This record gives sequence, structure tokens and C-alpha cells, in this order.
Amino acid sequence: MESPKVKVIKAHIQISTIVLIFLNLVRIHGHLCDGLVIAFIEIRAVLEKLFPDGVVDRTDLRAVSKNGPCWVDAVAMMTGARINFKTLRIDNSIGDRFIIQHISRGDALEVYLKGGMTSGIQGLVRMCAYEPWIKGRK
Repeated sequence: MESPKVKVIKAHIQISTIVLIFLNLVRIHGHLCDGLVIAFIEIRAVLEKLFPDGVVDRTDLRAVSKNGPCWVDAVAMMTGARINFKTLRIDNSIGDRFIIQHISRGDALEVYLKGGMTSGIQGLVRMCAYEPWIKGRK
């Protein structure tokens, strides 16, 4: 079985694209766990909605995540959001969900598993428009 992938823009000296492979995320995180799988599924669903052309611009995203190593590793790697750039906010009040915003357009989506974590992957994800961005938590 092939590892799930997300295509992202890699911007250093020259803009190019890379394919983010789930197994690379596992290697960076250090182990495979349910939190990493769930985070990947939720974040990938949002990125597919925000970037329907299939190429994610990680320089144009910001995110909110709970404080958990699996969640933070996944959202940082997949969205490019970082605390030091003020594009990643850690907020335990959002629970097992993410809020991800396409900065230049202002679109923000909140994503979580239908029925919560206990419903399993079969419930997949539920997304809703998130207005205003982070409820005034700027």
C-alpha cells in the first residue's frame, strides 16, 4: 500500500514543489501513533478544500492546534505554521480539532472527526467555515 501524500510548495531560495509523504511525517515525529494518523487525515482534508488545485502554499497558512506532540508535529510539517512566525497558535480549548486559515484569502476552516475521536476513521471529517478567525484570539 502506498503512503498518503500531500503536495506542497517548498520556498527557500527558489520556489518548487515537494510531495509530503505520510511516512516521512512518521519519521520526523519518531513513531506511528493514532494521534498522528488522525491529525494527518484532518489536516489533509482542510488543505484539499483550501487548495483545490492540489498544491499547498505553506507560506500562506496559519493554524490553531491543541498542545500535543502528534498534533503540533503534523500541523507544523503539513502547513508550515510555526510559533516563532506567529502562524501557529497552541490552544487546548479547541480539543481534538484544528483551525487552519488561508491567510491571503481569509478563509478559515475548523476540522474534526465526526462524532469525536472515538468514532474512528470511518466517520472521517467534518469541516465548517470558521468566522471570525480564532474568535478574536489574535
